[in-house]
Amino acid sequence: MEDSKINRISFNIISGIILRIASLIIPFFIRTLIIQRIGIDYLGLSSLFSSLLQVLSLAELGFGSAMVYSMYQPIAVGNRDKVCALLNLYKKIYRIIGLGILVCGLAVLPFIDSLIKGTHPSDINISYIYLVFLFNATIGYYLYAYKSSLLNASQRLDIINYTSLACSLIMYTLQIVIILLLENYYYYIAMIPLLSIANNLIIAWYTKKKYPMYLPSGSLGKEDIRNIRKRVIALFGNRVGGVVTNSADSVVISSFLGLTLLALYNNYYLIIYAVNSVIIMLFNSMTASIGHKMCTSDPENNYEDFNTLLFMNQWIVGWCSVCLLCLIQNFIYLWIGPAYMYPSTVALSFVIYFFMWQIRRTALVYKDAGGFWWEDRIRPIVLAGLNVVLNILWITKIGIYGVLFSTVLVQVISIPWESKVLFKFFNISIRKYIQKIFYYIAITTAVCAITYYLCNFVGETTIRSLLLRSAICCVVPNLLYYAVYRKKHEYKKMKSLVERALNIEKMT
Repeated sequence: MEDSKINRISFNIISGIILRIASLIIPFFIRTLIIQRIGIDYLGLSSLFSSLLQVLSLAELGFGSAMVYSMYQPIAVGNRDKVCALLNLYKKIYRIIGLGILVCGLAVLPFIDSLIKGTHPSDINISYIYLVFLFNATIGYYLYAYKSSLLNASQRLDIINYTSLACSLIMYTLQIVIILLLENYYYYIAMIPLLSIANNLIIAWYTKKKYPMYLPSGSLGKEDIRNIRKRVIALFGNRVGGVVTNSADSVVISSFLGLTLLALYNNYYLIIYAVNSVIIMLFNSMTASIGHKMCTSDPENNYEDFNTLLFMNQWIVGWCSVCLLCLIQNFIYLWIGPAYMYPSTVALSFVIYFFMWQIRRTALVYKDAGGFWWEDRIRPIVLAGLNVVLNILWITKIGIYGVLFSTVLVQVISIPWESKVLFKFFNISIRKYIQKIFYYIAITTAVCAITYYLCNFVGETTIRSLLLRSAICCVVPNLLYYAVYRKKHEYKKMKSLVERALNIEKMT
């Protein structure tokens, strides 16, 4: 990668890390306040409606990414007319999508009660709460959401991140005040769409100031529209798998086990997602640069970069898995108490879920950066359907394990299937990739076992013991990884890449 690209990636990563720290740590505090002041069922209700509206928002899946991908080339060469025509199409389609989500959301409203097993909080009207979530899911499509594509395609994710950070901090502050002083769930939920409105208006103002030459006007040729339509169809298939897998889990748990167990599930999932989102942010910051290099460099050079990033990813994901395995139960115990804990075997299942989810990250990012969506359009739909069926079949027999095991199985099946098209681009057998994955799984399993064994010598669960376990998790796994990998070519490449990024940051 060129130094300028590394520089831009570094800015995106730093801004993303700051955003994630604020948007993940503060919600932990807010969840604690809700449990203590209002009740855990309210958390389950928020999780259910958020997941349900993610499913209803499937209409958008693929269109935003397809538009950003279509802007890479015209922005790079300064084709103003084409960028304006793309924005115009984006604006029109987003308004249609927003209307579609609103209509579908209202159609679901009469059946909300049937998605909740057992009781729900009696002091609120769940239909009103659902309508607030629905309003939040649709308002962005009418408030310049399409303009963020300019920043995305121009590799200015840092602007998007800092805007989201500022709006989120204001929202979190207001929500905390509401919980502490009013203990009113209606007012608490009302802050969410206000954040969306403020965020979109600020992004619209900045893009108008930064890119005054790009306004929604003109129209695209038939060939461009045909290519975009093909990408959208393909991306819909690729995105639907992830959304259905994650959202269906919450809906199925609520329908079969109730809001309380859904809230317990989401306490663990929130921790997993917190770590996961940092990894996604790291790789998303590289996507545009990877896409540019795939268009300008030979497959052999790209394959070498792929192996370096795969190695970096497995080290990060492996280390995070060790930390989750050794710390998550202790953290839950100290955070909200033993009454809200699952057995250790469920915690282990979450860690396996996380690892199998994130070990795929490098291949997914390269596939997105290369635009290989059409060739992989069938897999996500088939596996999403399989996941839903297995969720329903297994949750009735083995409870929460059924949801986790079905999702892990889908992740395992995905690894070879989704990578075929990418390795056709590299012109290399996929067998080498699968062998690497199994090798990394074996090493991580051994590192997890050794670190977990050492952590068991720490005494009872206290803040002091959690800190001691954390110190062990920071030192031992990384020493073990270094001992195993220090002579490998991928390690030397990763070290060189990190050193270059750090040097650029010092110069800027």
